[in-house]
Amino acid sequence: MQDRRKYGRQILFDSKIDGLIFVLAEADTGGNNRRDGPGGGQSLCDDQSGPPPYRSQLRHPSNFAFDAQAAPATPLPTVLAGVEILLNGQPTPISFASPNQVNAQIPAGTPTGNARLQARVDGKVSAEITLAISPSSPGIFFYGDNRAVVQNQDGGINGLYLTGIGATTVSVGPGAPSPVDPLALAVNVATLQIGDSQAHVLLTGLTPGFVGLAQINFQVPELAAGDYPLTVNIDAVRSNSPLFRIGNP
Repeated sequence: MQDRRKYGRQILFDSKIDGLIFVLAEADTGGNNRRDGPGGGQSLCDDQSGPPPYRSQLRHPSNFAFDAQAAPATPLPTVLAGVEILLNGQPTPISFASPNQVNAQIPAGTPTGNARLQARVDGKVSAEITLAISPSSPGIFFYGDNRAVVQNQDGGINGLYLTGIGATTVSVGPGAPSPVDPLALAVNVATLQIGDSQAHVLLTGLTPGFVGLAQINFQVPELAAGDYPLTVNIDAVRSNSPLFRIGNP
């Protein structure tokens, strides 16, 4: 079994109030590192530049966990595979933990401003860093070659999946799934830009049955077939801009 203590680690993360954070650990070996999400590949919301989501770094003297584990049920646990993510000294809900990544939640009600972030693995606590928490910080999920995760429901209404929409009309407890009735709708207005055009936003809220996952239901304006960047703006905060295809490939 690998001795986890012989490697220095970096922790990179995105911050999103009432949303998900993706905490990535990389071996501090002088380069040639890769970022692995669940099942391998690039982490969701893993945008390297531009507006939020953004990244900071801290170090922990070990891997996160020996094996990958997903939370078996909700509410999400605050300890998974021996890992805790501490925000202002308090454990946060965790949905997934592996040697290279932990997916956690910044609960609703977290005060805005500077917060302290640490990782605790098998009782060993990392040095803390300062994390800036904002009321909203939209981040669009994407896959493959920077493709936005969009579900086409009936050919006219599309569902865009994201996190970090901020306050909602229904209070959802830490680690708890969003309710079906009533829906937890976003308090702040979201706009969605497709290329240079504005989409018609029908609904912005948390996805029922999921923790920290949000969606925007929208209609596509009249545009020629092709790839267009999608950008969400909530409370003057812009998201990353993955691609959305209109028409057949």
